[in-house]
Amino acid sequence: MITAGVIAGVGVITGSAVLIVGAMAISPDLLPVAAAAIGIVERRLQVTARALRALTLGLGTAALAAFAATAILRVFGRIPEDLILADTMMGQALTQLGPGSLIVAAAAGVAGMLAFERPGGAAVGVAISVTTIPAAAYVGAAMAMGRDDPMLGALGVLIANVVLLVIASTITLILQRRRRRRIRPSPQT
Repeated sequence: MITAGVIAGVGVITGSAVLIVGAMAISPDLLPVAAAAIGIVERRLQVTARALRALTLGLGTAALAAFAATAILRVFGRIPEDLILADTMMGQALTQLGPGSLIVAAAAGVAGMLAFERPGGAAVGVAISVTTIPAAAYVGAAMAMGRDDPMLGALGVLIANVVLLVIASTITLILQRRRRRRIRPSPQT
């Protein structure tokens, strides 16, 4: 999460989609999202709590890493002092919750859970991360820039996206299990 946060932080500052996608590719947030959904479906609240705690700590770590990267870039004069993150190419999408963001989070939750048990499922983790890592990095970068308004918007986007990821993953898991029960052959008598 540290490396994902650093890479996404620089991507947020520079408006680099390549860096943001790279950060999403290495972010390991698929597993805690899937674990939270499994815990909910199996009514194992300790599993859900541990998974959500791991996700929160991981995203917090990514935000702190983005903060550190931004602070270092500021010390070396690599970021203009008058830069307003909300005005950057990605600023509006990462600070304002809208239907597009919510649809992507729900779809990512479905895709993540469908791929969780399949080979190559880790690649779908990028779909999960599209809704988490950029917003977490924006929170850290905005804190380092010393402006709280855009940071609060990004934090709202991040929280809403995580909630939708877990809800969509949970519903998908419930539907998968029902489908498996229906198509499972009955034992021969």
